Amino acid sequence: MTGNHGDHLTIPRTPVLARRYGPAHGAEEGSARDDIRKESGAETGGVSHGCQSMTTPVSDNPAKSRFELDVGGQVVFARYARHGSTLVIPYVEAPPALRGTGAAGRLMEGVMEIVRAKGLKVRPLCGYASSWIRRHKQHHDLLG
Repeated sequence: MTGNHGDHLTIPRTPVLARRYGPAHGAEEGSARDDIRKESGAETGGVSHGCQSMTTPVSDNPAKSRFELDVGGQVVFARYARHGSTLVIPYVEAPPALRGTGAAGRLMEGVMEIVRAKGLKVRPLCGYASSWIRRHKQHHDLLG
């Protein structure tokens, strides 16, 4: 039962906690998220084994002003606004099932490759994009 019992709060295991924090919090093994994690390479740290491609390439969708990465039919994306030769990234979004799988990181790596190839700069406004670039020093020269 949820409630205050003396000096501690008891929180029941729920599907919401299970989806967010994994099987130890009540998720069933073999869930759709587990399937996506395996398909996306998250189970092996994003490393491909054999001749298979690690991910579908990141694509620019100018009609929606965003970069996209399709993982198992679900799309993680980074919205952008172009200001001259600088791409401003206000946010990166991943469907709940892709969160924690490394999909957003693979998206950001692809975005940086595109930005570099086109001779552009990037200005991340999104907390995730900003911290991702901060952790990947090889892309600091692309900050504008």
